[in-house]
Amino acid sequence: MKYLLSIIFSFFLMTGFGQSVDNSEMIRAEVDQITNLYKLNDVQKSKLQTVLERKYSNREEIELIKETDITKYRHKLRTLHEGTEGSIALILDHTNSEQMSIYQAEKKKNRLERIAMVNELKKQNADIEDIMDARVGIFNQ
Repeated sequence: MKYLLSIIFSFFLMTGFGQSVDNSEMIRAEVDQITNLYKLNDVQKSKLQTVLERKYSNREEIELIKETDITKYRHKLRTLHEGTEGSIALILDHTNSEQMSIYQAEKKKNRLERIAMVNELKKQNADIEDIMDARVGIFNQ
C-alpha cells in the first residue's frame, strides 16, 4: 500500500488544474506496481486496470471544483482515495494467503504512518481538513 500511496501522490503532483492528462502511462505504472506487490493473476490485473482507469477519470472530474470549493474538493478526493483502496482490496483473492498476508502487512504499515502523521498535525494545530486528509492517507495535497 505504501507503493500505492507513493504512486497516487506522484499522480497528484503531476496533474494540473483541471487540464486533461493522458493517464495511460501512470495507470500502467500503478497496475504494474500493484500487480508485482500482490502477485495478481490476469483476471485480477484486468479488474485493477478498470479500477485505476475509473480513479483517474474521477480525479480529472473533481479537479474542476478545486478552485471553486476547496472543502468539497478535498472531501471528494478523500472519498475517491478510500473508494479506490476498497476496490483494490476487493480484487484480492481472500483465499490466497500470500496476497492477504501482504495486504494485511501493508494495511498495518499504512495505518501506523497515518496515525503518526495525524498526531504530528495535531501537535502543530493543523487545520481539520489537513488532519482528515492524513487520516485517509492523503498527504501534502
